[in-house]
Amino acid sequence: MKGYFIRSISVLFLSLYFLLHFNNVAASPHPSNKKSYKGTISRIVSITTHKSKGQTIVSVLGDGKISEYIAKPLKAPPRIVVDIFCAARLLKGTSKVVENSDIKIIRTGYHTQKIRIVFDVKGSVVPSFTDKPVDNELIITLKSKEGEDKKEYDNTPSVIEETMDVPSVIVKTKDLTTFKKNESVKVSDISKDIENPHKKKALEEVTPLISETPGNQKVGAPEKETEHVFKKQNRSKEDGLTKTSPEEKLTQMVEDDGKEDTSVYLKCLDTYKAKDWEGAIENLTRLIKTYPDGRYTEKAYFILAKSYNHLNTDFVSVQNKEIKSHYEDAISRFPTSEYVPDALFSIGNLYFYLKNYYEALGYYNLVLKKDKGSILRVKALMQKVKVLLLKHRREDALSALDELETLTSEYPNLYERKEAKKEKAKILYEMNKFNRSLKILNELNKEDPETIYKHPEISLYIGYNYYQLGDNQKARESLYRYYNTCPEREINHLVLNQIGDTYRNEGMIEDAVKFYRMVLERYPDTDGAIISKIRLAEQQEDKDWIEKTRKEMGSPKKIYENIVNDSVEKKDEKNPLMQLSMLKLGITYQKEKEYGKSLKVLKELLEKYPRTSLKKELLHALMVTIEGMLKKEMKNHNYINIINLYLKDEKIFSMVNAPELFLPVARAFVYINLDDMAIEVFKKADILFADNDKPADLLFSMGKYLFEQDNIEGAFKRFDILIANHPYSKFASEAYQLQGSILLKQKQYKLAADTFIKALKYPIPKCQRAWLLIDKAKALTGSNAKESALMAMNEVNEIKKDCDLTDFNIDQELGDLYLSLGDVRKALNIFNQVIQTTTESSNKNSLKLKLAECYWRLDKKEDSLALYNQIMSLNDPFWSNLAKERMDEIQFDKDNMTERLN
Repeated sequence: MKGYFIRSISVLFLSLYFLLHFNNVAASPHPSNKKSYKGTISRIVSITTHKSKGQTIVSVLGDGKISEYIAKPLKAPPRIVVDIFCAARLLKGTSKVVENSDIKIIRTGYHTQKIRIVFDVKGSVVPSFTDKPVDNELIITLKSKEGEDKKEYDNTPSVIEETMDVPSVIVKTKDLTTFKKNESVKVSDISKDIENPHKKKALEEVTPLISETPGNQKVGAPEKETEHVFKKQNRSKEDGLTKTSPEEKLTQMVEDDGKEDTSVYLKCLDTYKAKDWEGAIENLTRLIKTYPDGRYTEKAYFILAKSYNHLNTDFVSVQNKEIKSHYEDAISRFPTSEYVPDALFSIGNLYFYLKNYYEALGYYNLVLKKDKGSILRVKALMQKVKVLLLKHRREDALSALDELETLTSEYPNLYERKEAKKEKAKILYEMNKFNRSLKILNELNKEDPETIYKHPEISLYIGYNYYQLGDNQKARESLYRYYNTCPEREINHLVLNQIGDTYRNEGMIEDAVKFYRMVLERYPDTDGAIISKIRLAEQQEDKDWIEKTRKEMGSPKKIYENIVNDSVEKKDEKNPLMQLSMLKLGITYQKEKEYGKSLKVLKELLEKYPRTSLKKELLHALMVTIEGMLKKEMKNHNYINIINLYLKDEKIFSMVNAPELFLPVARAFVYINLDDMAIEVFKKADILFADNDKPADLLFSMGKYLFEQDNIEGAFKRFDILIANHPYSKFASEAYQLQGSILLKQKQYKLAADTFIKALKYPIPKCQRAWLLIDKAKALTGSNAKESALMAMNEVNEIKKDCDLTDFNIDQELGDLYLSLGDVRKALNIFNQVIQTTTESSNKNSLKLKLAECYWRLDKKEDSLALYNQIMSLNDPFWSNLAKERMDEIQFDKDNMTERLN
């Protein structure tokens, strides 16, 4: 356990806390998305399909012109979705199964502002298709699988026709893929940059979260067919990274061609680059309003969102919805723009700042889905790692770092790559995978020997890993290097402590103390100072302390009290070191047998920090403290104090759940004759002990309880263990007696007799011995050992004279035995003696029945019948009925005898 706490505390304070300061934006006037659909389709009249020449042709007929729509393929499950934008009637949806076609089912749904048609296709891949509107009809042609050349298919589109006036501009680049849907676009409105093959945009499914909302989609009137073809990309080799950041590319200056829109756009860029956010917002808003479909409108929308972001950097928590709305406006207006991933990344950062990590993670994943090759992908992966670590998903974070490492494999000197490897090493360290962590750090060092000076944290974590692996010397060297490289770092109060611990682990106490003192002198109000105080207190506890420490700082108890009191005064109670100090203080009180103070501190620790990471150690300390209190009270016979403690802190007893605590409480209940409560506590202890570790009183109490509950097997098991493990216990004799009683009930007379004989070998009180002898005599009687039974009964007659019990039961038991053995006269004499001293009517009636039986067997029939009649005349139905049954039996036997004689 040496060094364990320092490692965990170091990790706690070395964890990277990242807080992103996002640029926030305020709202600006924006064109309305609402459109007029006068004269256009409002419902579907019919949908027909037919197959011809290896193609499936679908004809969608509406009750008006189909002017604005979008058709897009989706891959999971494979389907084609067509959204026709119009003032749709809110009719009931339909579903139609199609046979002999590449389409399985056609589903139609009516929504506000659109009609959606979904074509569920057969197979696992969406076939290539074209779509063409003709007045009130939309014709969709799917190429059948058999009619296509041998190709690999997936959902990655490729170019068939490059057109600038169709709803879907489908182009392809090496670096990234996106899916662009435009309104009617004229060739003259398209920037010449788009025609450059190095800047073409590729088709990708639009983000459903934002762009599929009908009010947000802006799709032009299609005039030519657009074909959608799916080719599988070869991903065996990673695409190269585009190192230019999206913002740099977005705000890249353009050549002044003398046109008015260019002049306005350059003015926008100037104000943006000058960080005049309000001026930029004003200029960009004017540009968008003046040139809604202009060459620079796309960039203007995204720069406008960034301007609002920058303007509201200090007001993110208040303006986040407005900032987000501007990014969403840009994405909705240009859903296939190459700047969409950066906008999504910015929205993710907004959520990250607001600590809505679930939403942030969703947006970073969208960025990773859309951006395949820019540096933005690296940044999104890094942010994703931060979120996963905050959600304690370390394994997932490692997977993301592996992906980042693969992505940057061709760029060994890339800053983000080194940061990723460092982060990976830190995570592995925190997961106690020290060798793997050390291997990565050494690889970084090997790549560039200067790395450990450029990135000092590498030395720090190398030191931490060596420390955990027990190599104190190498750990010390690396920690010294870090401290000398970064003497002003805030974390050094912990680093110096760790160096001190390396000396302590090697038994070099004086050197260790020097470092602890150094921390106290240089960093008096830090966590490192608290750790140093704890270490110095521990040295005193281990007797390896220097007298100077005690003189300056006091005893360990005094040190811990000061730490706790200082933390309370500074309102620093959330500090985990406060928890450790309280635990240490409680244990110190415990060692000095100040159990009351110890329990008070430990209970306070449990109440204040119910989820403390020291829970295991805390529960153990509570167990030792409470056990000490119970032993002390038990020694002084203060049973009521024990019971009060248990009833007051029963919740803590249950939480600690230690049999060592339950046993004294159960015994206290036994001592004050609260047997029912005792057995409830004994039960709790019983399930916690192994059978061979159970004490005699626990085994006997549980065995007796189970015997009373008719759980014979469980009772016998407890008694067997008691006799085997505690043969000389005071409970052994009674255990034998109860076992014998069980065997007697089971009519195993010989075994019962042997068991009673074993019980009688123990020194037991006379009256208890008399009862044992009676049970022995019963067993012997049952096994026809008449002489042995009479000998046992004679011994009882001798003992009972000195027995202090006034109860008549012993004599009555003897009378029953004599009657069973056939000595009727002795039985009669005993019953006559007993009835003279009996006052209870029920007992008298029982004895009268036995006397009547004795008289009958002695052929004194008149006396017998007189007693039976006397009992039958009673007003007690039970006894009168019982006497009548006996009389009937006598009459029955008499009649049988007469028949035999005749």
